[in-house]
Amino acid sequence: MKVYLKFQILFFKLKFVLEISHFYKPVEVNFKKRLLVHQV
Repeated sequence: MKVYLKFQILFFKLKFVLEISHFYKPVEVNFKKRLLVHQV
């Protein structure tokens, strides 16, 4: 039961990190594009 719980928590953390990175990636890319545009 404890092993299952640990696995559950691990999976949840992984999912959380993946969703965050998936959400922030386009934001980061847009930010970099804006910076490039401003530099030109």
